[in-house]
Amino acid sequence: MHTILIVEDMPIISQPIEAALRREGFATVCACNGLDGLAKLGANPVDLVLLDVGMPVMDGISFLERIRKEDRYALLPVIMLTAAADRERVIQAAKLRVTGYLLKSNFSLRELVVKVRLTLGAAQERHPETQVRSPEGEAPGTRSEERGTRSEEQGPWHEQAPASPAAPAAGMDVATPAPAPPSPALAREASAGGATPISLANMLTRSAAQAARDGREDLKSIKPLLTRSQVQEFIDGCEQVRAFSPAVTQVLKISSNPDCSIDRLVRAISQDHAIALKILKLANSVVYSRGEPVESIHAAVTRIGLDRIRQAVLNLGVIEHFSNAAIAQYLSFAHFWEHAIGCGLIAAELAHRLGEEKLADRAFTMGLLHDMGRLVYVEQMGDRYAQVLLTAYDLELPLEQVESRMLLINHADVMDRVLHAWKFSPHLIKPIVHHHLSVDNIRQVSPRELREVAILCLANRLAHALMLGSSGNHVIYPTQDFCRVLKLDPSVIREVAALAPGQTRDMKFTMLSRSNGSSWTPLVNEYRTAMPAGFRPLVIAPELDADAYAIFCQALALPSEEGPPNVAIVHLAYARHASELSDALKEAEGQAGVTGLPLLILSPTGQGVLDGDVMARPHQMLTTPLVVSRFIRAVATLTGRALRDAA
Repeated sequence: MHTILIVEDMPIISQPIEAALRREGFATVCACNGLDGLAKLGANPVDLVLLDVGMPVMDGISFLERIRKEDRYALLPVIMLTAAADRERVIQAAKLRVTGYLLKSNFSLRELVVKVRLTLGAAQERHPETQVRSPEGEAPGTRSEERGTRSEEQGPWHEQAPASPAAPAAGMDVATPAPAPPSPALAREASAGGATPISLANMLTRSAAQAARDGREDLKSIKPLLTRSQVQEFIDGCEQVRAFSPAVTQVLKISSNPDCSIDRLVRAISQDHAIALKILKLANSVVYSRGEPVESIHAAVTRIGLDRIRQAVLNLGVIEHFSNAAIAQYLSFAHFWEHAIGCGLIAAELAHRLGEEKLADRAFTMGLLHDMGRLVYVEQMGDRYAQVLLTAYDLELPLEQVESRMLLINHADVMDRVLHAWKFSPHLIKPIVHHHLSVDNIRQVSPRELREVAILCLANRLAHALMLGSSGNHVIYPTQDFCRVLKLDPSVIREVAALAPGQTRDMKFTMLSRSNGSSWTPLVNEYRTAMPAGFRPLVIAPELDADAYAIFCQALALPSEEGPPNVAIVHLAYARHASELSDALKEAEGQAGVTGLPLLILSPTGQGVLDGDVMARPHQMLTTPLVVSRFIRAVATLTGRALRDAA
């Protein structure tokens, strides 16, 4: 098995690449910058490197310079990945014997896999003496025919635990196998030149035809990956296998007895230092803190309460269980739980603001677990779910919609069965199951729980808008309907949005195992890296403080950016607001001392029209819910055109 080292600082780029390579039978190792890449290269036998050019700490060119000074890496194939065609860097890379060079904006993952196979095959032909054997002594690729006959029921080749290839023993003859061919589908698409690209998230440019595609038409073209009964079998596997730590299991057992004493519960918690520390931190966190800090486990349990300690420990047990290396291959551990914690904190804060004190603690758990169905899918389905993730990236569609088409059950529906099997409270289950529904649909399917479901729905949408992590779904959803049904004043949303990032930052270090923030790269930084420089938006929307797209744009814009706005963004949720928003845009431009800003209109249909001469300026229209990659590309196009016109 060939091993590929991916040196890329943005997980949103490296994760789809890694999933695609693993699906095709490669082992992968990931590094977040050149310095990390050197360490990973020294610790792992590597057959090829995919290398980003622009990275912090150490860039791609510096990495290349370092490895080419060592004889053992003199012939190591390296394919450079970059977001811009920089002639000077191309020349530098060529001098350092780079094997290939790909613009991120102009290649698909399928094309990348083909290029990797061809590069490895060419390297074997030119330098057979440098090839390695697998630990079993089998030269890579020599059993490709046998492997190719594996049935789908047996799973992809790489679902077996991959071992890193070992260097050949001295004096051993090394076979020179033919390069393993791409899968038939890959070969057909590559030869026909008609592959549908699976684009990397947040790419700034795509072909004009592909960028103009209607996502709803793309959604109709998606075919199921499995039957409903097959998907249900995977879900059943998660119901049956629960491996909480002994301390968590003991606490859950004791706390299930309504007559249990605080002292017995404290002794059980104290047996596990990690759980005890987290319970102590949790009692002093924004979720439970209502006075002086507590310094003992007994005081912490007393503050949280016997009726809530079981849920708190169960939350910690779920995080512990679903934070393993297998899951990290497909979803970012840090981003997933940051989003979950952020959603939970916002839901609890909204409940407090609405006077629902009893609901507040439950709301935090609802937020924490609302996307856990995706972890169930990753744990139980592995690379099959990776295909769902890649399809959502490719077609730039909300992930839950692609789940419903490819798996026939989306991640929220998964939790209905799973949470019942895990004996969660019924009061928690319905909001989690319905958190992607519209207000009208919630009224139809769960009218009695409308308030609880609406709180979770709004919290989830605000967490997306504030870019508090991600569960693999890079989409911003509208919020106004949920604000309206909850009768929330926009000023409340503004205050909650201001508090949430800091609270989330503190809470994630309380509930997760990481002890420092060095490895937590905020999602907003990844988005800003992809955004054109100098993003200064002028956002127009009814009830601006409560509008998700205004919140998103304000959080995305760099506070240090100075100067007048350079792009106008209008959220036209209802056609009847067109005249009002047109006037508001002109008035806001006048106050900012600008006129005729390039215009991006966001609407549910993607076809909104403003009044008067507003539409005479350069403009684009995007459909809501808003996929972030489409937004970034549209802003780049509009601001780039404005600069060209000014020149």
